[in-house]
Amino acid sequence: EPVNVEDMRGEVQKFYDSLSVSNKKLFDEFMSFIQMREINVREEQQARELERYMEIAENYEKKMYDEAPDIDFGDGSNFFDELMAATPTQKRSLFYKYIDDRFALDRFDKAETARFDTQKQLALGDYKDFFKDEFTPIDDSEESHAAKAEVERFGQKAFDAIFYPREVEDTTEIEKIMVAYDQLHPAAKPRRVEYELVKLGV
Repeated sequence: EPVNVEDMRGEVQKFYDSLSVSNKKLFDEFMSFIQMREINVREEQQARELERYMEIAENYEKKMYDEAPDIDFGDGSNFFDELMAATPTQKRSLFYKYIDDRFALDRFDKAETARFDTQKQLALGDYKDFFKDEFTPIDDSEESHAAKAEVERFGQKAFDAIFYPREVEDTTEIEKIMVAYDQLHPAAKPRRVEYELVKLGV
C-alpha cells in the first residue's frame, strides 16, 4: 500500500508549511524565544535544586563533626582522629563514608520495621493458631514450624520490598549530596573523580 507522506506530517508541521515566508520567520523567532525561556526556567530549577542539596550537605557535615567523637564503624579506625587530621580530599572521603553509613542504617531500620510489622500481623492474625506470641511457635510440631517459616518468608519479602528499592534511591541521593559537597569544598574534590553535574541537573 502506498505511503501518503501528507499523513505522516504532524499538525504543527502542516501548520508551519502553510505559513507565508514572513510568518514562518515570525514563527521561528517565537520558537527561539520559547526555547530560551525554557532554558532559563530549567537553569533556575537546577540552581534551586543545587542550593537545596548544598544545604543538605552542610547539615550532614555539621552532624558528622558533632557525632565524630562517638562514631565507630567497627573497622578499627578512629573516625574522630582521622577527621581532625584529614586533608580536604580525605575529609571528602570521610564525609562520603559518613553519609553512606547513615543512609544504610536508615534503610535497614525501615526495612526491619516492615519485616517486624508483617510478621507480627501474620502471627497474631492468619497464623495465630500456631503462635504463642508474635514470634514463638505454639509447639514443636511440623505444622508450627511450617507456619513460622511461612511468616518469616512474608517478613523477608516485606524487608526486601523496602530495602532494595531504597538502596537504588539512596545511591542517587548520595551522589547528589556529593555533587553539592564538591560545590561547597572545590579543593576537596579529587581530580580523578568527576561527578556529572547533569545528575543534579546542573
